[in-house]
Amino acid sequence: MKLIFLGTGDSFCSDGRGSTSILVESESTVRLLGCPPQIVHALRSNGRRPNDVNYALISHLHGDHVVGLVFLAECLLYRDKGSMAIFGPKGLESLIYNLHHRVFSKTNLSNVLNFLSELSELPFDCSTSRGVHSPPDTIYRLELELVGVGDDLGQCECRRRKRFQDAVVTNRGCS
Repeated sequence: MKLIFLGTGDSFCSDGRGSTSILVESESTVRLLGCPPQIVHALRSNGRRPNDVNYALISHLHGDHVVGLVFLAECLLYRDKGSMAIFGPKGLESLIYNLHHRVFSKTNLSNVLNFLSELSELPFDCSTSRGVHSPPDTIYRLELELVGVGDDLGQCECRRRKRFQDAVVTNRGCS
């Protein structure tokens, strides 16, 4: 398993770090946590393409976490050819379709973006809890080989388990 920090900054890309976004790669699956506006550039700068991403997990409906889905969709439609599944808060699908319609042509995004309605539709173990960010955000816990990952954590707690060690990844400096 591999973690790639595509961005570790705030919504203003302070210090040139890009808005927070993390790739979690395993042998067969690439998961994207957070999808900021500069996501296509961040992926390409790290030797990845938009069609390398299988799943996107979105914590909340702030622009620095979702707007990149519009640009990923364009790449998946016209350049990199592919599709991805997305899980996120209620209203995400409507928001992305509306943004895409206003910014780009009237293409059918359902060919490239598959919005999942249930966490159980993900083919990997993932649980959620509620965060303290405004609007309320979702903290994702991915049960992988070595690490649990959350996006935009307000507080964090790290603890060891018998079978693997948890690591909490956050843009707020918890270690």
